[in-house]
Amino acid sequence: MAIKEYKLQEIGKFQNYEIVFSKYHVSTDNMEAHKMPNFYPKSGNYFPKNSILMSNIRPYFNKVWYSDREGSKSPNVLCFIVENKNAMSKYIYYLIRGTKFNNFWSKTSKGTTMPVGDKNALLNYKFKLPNLEDQQEIINIIEPFERLKIYISNFIDKIEILFLKIGETSKILGKMKDFNIKFEKGMNINSKFISNQKSNILFINVSAINNKFNKWLINNDIKENVEYGDIILSLDGTIGIVNNFLKGFNGYGYKISSKNIDNSIIYCSLIDRRNKQIMIDNSTGSVIKHSLNSKNELVLLDIKKEEINKLFELQITYKKWLIYLNKIIKKLIEIYIY
Repeated sequence: MAIKEYKLQEIGKFQNYEIVFSKYHVSTDNMEAHKMPNFYPKSGNYFPKNSILMSNIRPYFNKVWYSDREGSKSPNVLCFIVENKNAMSKYIYYLIRGTKFNNFWSKTSKGTTMPVGDKNALLNYKFKLPNLEDQQEIINIIEPFERLKIYISNFIDKIEILFLKIGETSKILGKMKDFNIKFEKGMNINSKFISNQKSNILFINVSAINNKFNKWLINNDIKENVEYGDIILSLDGTIGIVNNFLKGFNGYGYKISSKNIDNSIIYCSLIDRRNKQIMIDNSTGSVIKHSLNSKNELVLLDIKKEEINKLFELQITYKKWLIYLNKIIKKLIEIYIY
């Protein structure tokens, strides 16, 4: 394998194109790590197809996306364009999303509370680049796992749509409180035990419930109290977010459970538009919303567990597969690119 050392600035550059309006807008908020963002329409700097987008706020989140379309982006999303004919854009994307590059990106960032990456430092990042044939061979090894990730992600989304449709066609059975459904409030702990540096135990705050993980526990004596398949609800800050796939320590959410009602039925009920409206109608506060009173008003839908349990189990299983696939891809990048 013929290998030559380069600096990132010898491969391409960060581009700032003209302002355009696009229905495919990418910001630091809607970007996810290595996954297509949840787009929304807005004006921003243009980005072309096959560019590498990087959220430059809190680099340790490793929000890097290879664009499969053109669109607009916010200023804190960097757009890197590969210009060197000896480099393939997809290969450089895998290099940039790798652990080694991300550690360099985080180490050279500026600021403490909300660190920002240093573009000049990134352009001086050194790495070894194989010839085009070997780059393509490595891409061919990783790509099937990436395609499988997209397929599974789409399947998970379709199951969620099915949950919503089942809820829409279901009648209200009664209020949750009348079925002894338990709302267990999370426990706030000493801030010195919480860090924004990733560790083994996720601290479940409102951001985590919204799948934007930003806090972890650094005290090994504190044990996890939430497992995959448990139902966590946010009634503070961003109210009405429901998550069935968190594992960690519950700090700011409500863990919803029952000895008699299956989690699948509780989950489908909570994401229903009627319960969403109840939480909104019972919210208080102007800047930071709270909807604690809605606990007594939330309703349980009349759903047969045979109709939904298998779907719920399948969604949890597929979400676990995504974790395994991410680990496999991460390992392949470490083996073949570093």
